Amino acid sequence: MPSLQSIGQERLDPSFKGFPLEHPPFRVDQVAEQGLNLLRGDLPFPCAILRESALLHNSRWYGAFARELDIDFAPHGKTSMAPQIFAQQLLDGAWGITVGTVQQAWIALDAGVERVLMANQIASTGEAQRWLSMMDHYPSARMLSLVDSQAQLDMLCEAVRAKASDRGAKMQAFDVLVELGQTGGRTGCRSVDDALALALEVRRRPELRLLGVEAYEGLAATGHSEQDQATVNGWMQSLAELISAIEEHQAWDADEIIVSAGGSSVFDLVATALTGARKRLKLTRAMRIILRSGCYITHDDGTYRRLQQAMESRGLSQAVREGLALPCCESPRHRGWLQGAKRSGL
Repeated sequence: MPSLQSIGQERLDPSFKGFPLEHPPFRVDQVAEQGLNLLRGDLPFPCAILRESALLHNSRWYGAFARELDIDFAPHGKTSMAPQIFAQQLLDGAWGITVGTVQQAWIALDAGVERVLMANQIASTGEAQRWLSMMDHYPSARMLSLVDSQAQLDMLCEAVRAKASDRGAKMQAFDVLVELGQTGGRTGCRSVDDALALALEVRRRPELRLLGVEAYEGLAATGHSEQDQATVNGWMQSLAELISAIEEHQAWDADEIIVSAGGSSVFDLVATALTGARKRLKLTRAMRIILRSGCYITHDDGTYRRLQQAMESRGLSQAVREGLALPCCESPRHRGWLQGAKRSGL
């Protein structure tokens, strides 16, 4: 990744959380030379550490999990926002990196990530213009985002036309996935019929390319296997119905169909449901399943430990289960996983 070397040249000083106030500034790539010891009290609290052995283990077992089921994954980058961790996840088989905002997408692309999936909607003209500029700046990258409303389609198309008119350049096209949500949910079309209508509208517009469909079930997870299984199966069945309906209209704009779901809470149930749908559906092109779990790499000691114990009880295969509960991020005073060991916070 091109910018990892430049990250190593960045200067650290007492304005960074966890930096020893009495120590002179040094570069990121000089940290190991300083001889600092957390347990000796060299660093001010609060301070967390990432255990490399656990992080590498978690990264590798998730890659093994995906290979075992013949699926892809694009870990959510917001979990770490660390290009060094992105690089490790890609090394261990990640298809790309998921992001939540246009700014996060820029960070990933600038770090050399070649495939970025923004699991969110581009919601303003300014953000649409920034996305188009990034498409110019990173022409070899694949950049996907979500759509869920007619108003959003109008805004995206207007941004494309405005740029083409202003510069007299060839008209670009946003690569999009139609999001299927649920009534009362955060985002997404509220029904299969609404999502199909939107997909067909995308297909009619030269400023947009329909590459697939998407859902996010994570907020509905409870940690109770029977309830979660019913929720996930119902949602993924609706997603399969949407895929089938779009297939009937031959509305896809690419040689493969991207189907993305699966946060960090119940990704095993999502993977099982979607691989089953892939076998059942009669499609004219390949279906690529992309999970977006982020917190497998490092997470807290409460919610996600409980949810992962539920996954183990459902029978995660031994090939990927061993060492599942290794903590990736530890505090010297409280042994356990800490949520969000982000570059901006440590």
